[in-house]
Amino acid sequence: MPCYHPIIFNVTNHFWEILCARGTCTQWCEAARHTLVPPSVENRLVSIRGTPKVKDYPQFHVDTSRRYNMLKVMREVMPNLQQVHLSKFQGRVIGSMSYNGITGNIYGKSEERYLDEGEESNKESAYDVSIIEDFRNLRSLVLNCAPLHGAYPCLFGFKHLRELSIDQGGDYCDMVWDLKMLSCMPLIEKLTLISSKATGYISDLHFLKNTLLELVIVSSPNQSVVDDIDGGFMDLAQFAVLRKLDLKWAKGIRGDASQIQLTDFPCMQKLDLPGVLLRVDQSKEIIGLFTELARRSSPCIASVRLSESSSDRFERNGDEGVPPPPFTLEFVHPGNRLGWRWVSQQRLWYIRSCEINWLDEELDTDSDQYHVYQEETKRLNESVHFYKGIYHLPTEEEYREMCAVHEERKKKFMHDLMRRINGHNSEMMNR
Repeated sequence: MPCYHPIIFNVTNHFWEILCARGTCTQWCEAARHTLVPPSVENRLVSIRGTPKVKDYPQFHVDTSRRYNMLKVMREVMPNLQQVHLSKFQGRVIGSMSYNGITGNIYGKSEERYLDEGEESNKESAYDVSIIEDFRNLRSLVLNCAPLHGAYPCLFGFKHLRELSIDQGGDYCDMVWDLKMLSCMPLIEKLTLISSKATGYISDLHFLKNTLLELVIVSSPNQSVVDDIDGGFMDLAQFAVLRKLDLKWAKGIRGDASQIQLTDFPCMQKLDLPGVLLRVDQSKEIIGLFTELARRSSPCIASVRLSESSSDRFERNGDEGVPPPPFTLEFVHPGNRLGWRWVSQQRLWYIRSCEINWLDEELDTDSDQYHVYQEETKRLNESVHFYKGIYHLPTEEEYREMCAVHEERKKKFMHDLMRRINGHNSEMMNR
């Protein structure tokens, strides 16, 4: 079945205004060429698991051959572009859709490249990375599963860059690089590496100690892919302005969560640690530590996964309808109320969670945060289903018992469903 990706572009922004203005006269054309184009976003209508949503995407977003050719031209006519987003090419436009009065295109199954008529698919039809080399004032560079070829070192020479996001999910290019190559871009504030094929040690980012605000590292699930960022998460403990650290799926990062001090991660707001919880009986100490972090003057909400090598781990049930065991200890902070829970995770999103263990009294209805608390708590409780009534990390025996109960309920549901269908069919035949 084709995978559809509805998309809409909003052209009411600085980029398009400047691009259109350059055609007015020679003087304006020259002015546009020297203009430092500010970063901006565009509204896109996208389908997320079948549900249409309007999201903001950075410009300039290149995902069709038309925009790829425009980017080639812009190296000459608008070299001071500050924002480029390269992603895999969409398929052919096969229709349109509307949502809340917004209309967008529907694309068929994405291809390696959205080719022009008569163009043959080959390596030369992928992105030549040198196409962005002339944009020396780039502030934001996003590579999202973009098919690349060429001399990759040119990607690491933008000295004004503030945001870098590299997602090489799949074999879209053969770029293998080292974290030390980022040293030529000392002003990075937001760094996202997803299946990035990056190597090196997390301590190699020390040159960003006073600038880095957000860091996300997600290792490739493919064990054969070179994707080996190593080191201890405590190497980042004294980064002066770091606010968000997401290492949940960084398989090479090590450490001991109990070694964190209240003075570590001074500006941290969201701290997601990998599998560095060594034992379940260590969780009581970690809950106390995370509670203190959450009650700092600058609150830090944290989570940590049980170590892959922990003797307390056990395999999930073979039934695909049953969630994995909840091996992630997560703090939640809806409104101003603090609590924690055990969560069952799959890469990049939650599946099911246990009940929340609240550390504070419920907010008063007169509180100015009560509405926010209600809405966020409702969203959190939507993930409580399989583990309803469970407040602790279940043992393997408890988990297997819940799986057996789930299987019996599923069999009963299917039996009742088939009985109703057969009864309905018999009634229709009698008529």
